[in-house]
Amino acid sequence: MNWATMSSHSSLSVERKSWLALGIAFFALSPLAHAYNQGQFDEVTSSEESQINRVREQEIQQLKIVLGRRFAENRRPDILLRLAELYTEKYRFFFFKENQIHQNLYKQGVKERVVNHDHSREQLRGATNACLAILKSRVQFAKLDEVYYFLGYNSEEMGNKKDATKYFSVVATRYPSSSYAAEAFRNLAETAFENKKYSQALSFYERAVQFTKIPSYPRTMYKLAWAYFKMRRKTEALDTMKRVIELSGKEEKFVGLRDEALGDIVMFFSEAGRFKEAHEYFSSINGGAEVYVNALTRLAGIYERKGERQLALKVYESLISEYGDKRPDLVYDALGKIVEIYRKSGDGGGEERALGRLVDFFAAHNGEIGKGDDAQATLLRAKNYLRGRATEVHKEAQKKKNAKLYGRAADLYALYIKAFLQKPANEKDERERGEIDGYRSDALLAAGRESDAMPQLRRTLDDDKGNPKIRREAGATLLNLLIKRLDASKGKDATVEKQFLEVADDFEHAFPQDKFSIDLKVKRARLEARKSGPDGLSSDARHALQSLVEQYPSRPEAADSAQDLVADLVKRKEMDEATKLAQAYLANGTLLAMILPKLPPNTNAWPAPRAMIPRWWPSP
Repeated sequence: MNWATMSSHSSLSVERKSWLALGIAFFALSPLAHAYNQGQFDEVTSSEESQINRVREQEIQQLKIVLGRRFAENRRPDILLRLAELYTEKYRFFFFKENQIHQNLYKQGVKERVVNHDHSREQLRGATNACLAILKSRVQFAKLDEVYYFLGYNSEEMGNKKDATKYFSVVATRYPSSSYAAEAFRNLAETAFENKKYSQALSFYERAVQFTKIPSYPRTMYKLAWAYFKMRRKTEALDTMKRVIELSGKEEKFVGLRDEALGDIVMFFSEAGRFKEAHEYFSSINGGAEVYVNALTRLAGIYERKGERQLALKVYESLISEYGDKRPDLVYDALGKIVEIYRKSGDGGGEERALGRLVDFFAAHNGEIGKGDDAQATLLRAKNYLRGRATEVHKEAQKKKNAKLYGRAADLYALYIKAFLQKPANEKDERERGEIDGYRSDALLAAGRESDAMPQLRRTLDDDKGNPKIRREAGATLLNLLIKRLDASKGKDATVEKQFLEVADDFEHAFPQDKFSIDLKVKRARLEARKSGPDGLSSDARHALQSLVEQYPSRPEAADSAQDLVADLVKRKEMDEATKLAQAYLANGTLLAMILPKLPPNTNAWPAPRAMIPRWWPSP
C-alpha cells in the first residue's frame, strides 16, 4: 500500500469510526452465564409477555443492522436513543422477572442471600453504551436532555451514585425546562438527603415540585416536607405534609403514601409541641382518630428506641390527655409504657408514681379495660410486671438491708393488692392475697413502719382460708408488737390493751394448742391483775389469775399470780381464807418450785408451808 492509499483510508471521519466501534460493541454483546437459566425465566413469563419481548428483541436486532450501514450521520442519534430505550425496557422486564424467580426459589427452600440481576444489568450496559455513543459522536441532537437523563438513571440503577449525580446535574443545569428536569432535580435531592446535606436537598426538592403534572409529584412533596423538617422549618414541614395527605387522598394508587404521611405528620406536630392542633387536624379527616392513636403509639416507640425518653413521655402524656375516659384500654396501655420508661431509666420514684397512676386508672376502669383478648393479655402483663417488680425490689432490700428499699417493696405490694386483689374473686386469689399480705408486712416491719404493718398483720391473721403458717406468724408478730407497746405504756394505754385482747382472742381461737396461746393467757391474766384498784382484785382478775395458777403452775408467772391472790385476800381482811389458799399453793410442789426463788434471802430451802406463809405474803 502506498502513501496515497494510506492517506485515503485515514480520511475516514472520526464520527464514522465511532459508529463502527459502536456497531462492533453491540454485535459483541453475548448472553452471560446467568444465575437464572432460560427455563426459570420461562416459568415466570406469560405468553403475552414473551410475545412482547420477542417483538422488542427483533426491533433491537434491526436497529443494530441499520447502525452497521452507511447513511446520514445526523440520523444515527435517533436510532441510538431508540436502542437505549429498548434496552431500558428489557432491563425493567428482566429485573422484574429475576425478582419473581428469586421468590419462587425461596418458596422451594432455596434461600439466596440476594437476587441475581446479571441479566437485567446486561441490558443497562447496552442502554448506557448507546447513550455514550451519542455523546461521543458530537452530532447536534435535540434530545440530549433525554440522553443525559438515561445515563443518570442507568448509573443510579447500577449503584454508581457519582456518575448518576454528574449526569442528573447536566440535565438540571443545562436543560432546566426539560420534561426530564423534574426527575433530575428529584434524584439530586435524594442523593443530597441521603448524605445529610439537607440544605442542598431542600433546594433541589423545591425545584422538583415546580413540576406539578408528573406522577412523582406527591412523593416529591413528601420528601420536601421531610427536608423542611430536617432544616427545623417546622411550620413549612407541617403545611407541606398536610398538602401531601390531601393530594394522596385523591387517588387510590397513593394510599400507601397517605398512610406514611399521616404517620409522619404526628412526629412533626410532636416536635413542634402542637398536640392540640394535631388532635383537631386528625379529627377533621376520615378515619383520623384511629390513625392518630396508632401514629402516636409508634412515635413514642421510636423515641424510646432512640433513648429520647422525655419525648416519649411527652407523647404518651398527650395521648392520655386526649383520650382519657374515651379509650380506657389505650390509656391503660400508655400508662404501662410510662412505668416501663421510668424503670429503664432507673427512676424508682417515677416508677412508683407511674404505677400508682396505672393502678388508680385500672381501679376506676376495670370493667372497660378487661374486655377482649388483647385487653386480658395487657392485664396479665401488668399483673406479672407489678408482682415481679415488687419481689425484685424486696430481694434487693434484703440483700442490701436497706430500709428505703423495703419501703418501696411494701408500696409496690400495696399497689398490686389494690389493682388485682382488692376483692379476691376465688380461693386462688384469696390464697395469693394472704401471701402478698405477709410479704408486705415483712417489708413494712423491716422499713420501720410498724403502724402500717399492724393492720396488714391483722388481716392475715383473720384470713381463715390463708396459709396456716403465714397466719400464725402474722398473729404472733402482731401480738408481740402490741405487748411491746403495752409494756412501754405500763398498762395505761386503753386502746392498745383493747387491741391486744381482741387479737389475743382471735389467735387463741385459731391456734388453741399453740405454745404462744399459753403466753397470751398469762399476759391477759397479768393485765387483769394490773387493773385492780385499792379495794382489791376484780372478779375477772381473780378468775384469770386462778386459771393461770391451776393450768400452768410450772410457769414463773404462776408464782406471781398466786402471791397476788393471797395478797388480795389479806387486803380484804379475809385472813383465814388467805391462810388456806397459801397452804394449798405451798403444798403444790410444782408451784412451790416457782415460789422459792421469790422468797427473802436466808430462808431454809424447804420449810413447812405454814411457817412460810408469813414470809411469803405481804402484811395487810
